[in-house]
Amino acid sequence: MTYRGGYPRYFCRAKGCVLIPQAEVDQIAEQVMLAYLARPEVIDTLRAGEHDGDRELAMLRDALATVRARHDELAEAVAAGRLSVALAARSEPAILAEIQRLEKQEKQLATPSALRGLIEPGADVARRWASAPMSTRREIARLLLTPQLIGELRITPSLTPGQRVAAEQRIQWWRG
Repeated sequence: MTYRGGYPRYFCRAKGCVLIPQAEVDQIAEQVMLAYLARPEVIDTLRAGEHDGDRELAMLRDALATVRARHDELAEAVAAGRLSVALAARSEPAILAEIQRLEKQEKQLATPSALRGLIEPGADVARRWASAPMSTRREIARLLLTPQLIGELRITPSLTPGQRVAAEQRIQWWRG
């Protein structure tokens, strides 16, 4: 990176054939990564080959279904008059706490291990990205911007040397 012209730019160290504003490239890379992480099928792609957690996740989901059913039974018993409201009020907080604990565990196990502890994919990933520290964002970029996933971000030289060409026209996603 260089600060030629008063603002940060990426440049080719080998031949000097590329000089492009850092902000433009970073913005495009961020948009592509967030769009990728927001797609529902991405979780399956990232979890491919992670079969060791599938059994544990299935067991956890069964336990969660059981606790939710217990909560529903409690509500039905109160509605039918078989259980007092006072007794249900004492029992419900523990059941809800257990549901919350299991849901948190489920979310953790359902997150692909490569992203676990970094960011959770999904529709509202942009909100989580905005609050993530720069070190986390860099680690996510290292994981995603590979030929196996999104592709390596590569900048081509300008077709008209000396002329400014938009970053979108110069970025290629190399997939091997």
